[in-house]
Amino acid sequence: MSASERNQLQVMENYEKHADWISN
Repeated sequence: MSASERNQLQVMENYEKHADWISN
């Protein structure tokens, strides 16, 4: 897995956390 792929996964995880926070 490349660094950019790991970074993209981390961004997706952060986005989901923020989405949960916003929806609540």
